[in-house]
Amino acid sequence: MKQWHVASEFVAKPRLFGQSCVALKLQSALAAGLCSPPMSAMSRLRSPTLVAASTLIASVGPRGRTRRRLARRYLDGCGIEIGALHNPLRTNAEVKYVDRFSRAHLRTEYPELMALPLVEPDIIDDGESLNCIDDDSQDFIIANHFIEHCGDPIGTLSTFARRLRPGGIVYMAVPDKRFTFDKERPSTTVEHLEADHLDGGAASRWNHYLEFARFVFFPQGGDTGAIEDKAAQMMANSFSIHFHVWSGDEFRRFL
Repeated sequence: MKQWHVASEFVAKPRLFGQSCVALKLQSALAAGLCSPPMSAMSRLRSPTLVAASTLIASVGPRGRTRRRLARRYLDGCGIEIGALHNPLRTNAEVKYVDRFSRAHLRTEYPELMALPLVEPDIIDDGESLNCIDDDSQDFIIANHFIEHCGDPIGTLSTFARRLRPGGIVYMAVPDKRFTFDKERPSTTVEHLEADHLDGGAASRWNHYLEFARFVFFPQGGDTGAIEDKAAQMMANSFSIHFHVWSGDEFRRFL
């Protein structure tokens, strides 16, 4: 049976970078030395067969030197990076890129990135389920700015655990809501995550879109009908939103 270890050593003051939805990046970090966490939602809900003698690196930023330093320290062997787009993590390890669409399709999904170089995915797959990745096959999984987009974060981390070899690494950068467009949204509770894990997030999906539309597209308030129309449009198009939001401390408590 594998168990998660949480690595956290570095916390830098976050700062905002960029103005657009895509460019808004939290610039702070938390990652490193190994420690055994207390019993948490993750350890309560994971089946003993869900592998993880792994290390979970939860990073809330900075994009440049700190991320490269952590990559040098923790990443080696062969692994995957999910949703790298125009900003793959710089590492000397062997990496294959996973995304839900080809590069050509991704350009239609993210027209704001048209002028930027995008990595060509090696594997077309759903990053939450990783159906094309064998169990016990990866030395590491990089998932920067990804977990907040998952309908069932507990299920996603459990999937990562199964795909990792013993001693494998999950490397994540997670935005701190206080420094993004999510700052007015209520934080996701562990109880909410447990409920989402039971049904894959299906029951709460509409409310997530509604909340995102209200606080992100209509932060000054707006007509209820307009908010609902925007939420319905995003949901119909499976628009990738931040379904779940945390501060750095809240995310660590979840882990």
